[in-house]
Amino acid sequence: MRYAELVQLLGEGRVTELQVESLDPQTFSYRVVMEGAAEVLEEENGQPVRLSSLGHARQYLPRVGGAEVPLFLVTQPPGSTIVGSQIYATSHKTRLDAS
Repeated sequence: MRYAELVQLLGEGRVTELQVESLDPQTFSYRVVMEGAAEVLEEENGQPVRLSSLGHARQYLPRVGGAEVPLFLVTQPPGSTIVGSQIYATSHKTRLDAS
């Protein structure tokens, strides 16, 4: 999902939360959750948005187009098994304050 689509979906009230996913200790990406589905936020070139610090991730998108959306940090425990797009492990989800 590209930024323009995110702004449109936020305006329509369809986005329920944003998740900052910890890919490793120094790389984070965004997942947009809406109506039971989730998509990775992408740059204009189609590559996933990658942020180098949690501080940057917390400030990058909490308010888009005037809409406030809950922001969560999602981490996977070591040893998670990924098969296709499914992760077989319990993830840890923590609500983040945008400030």
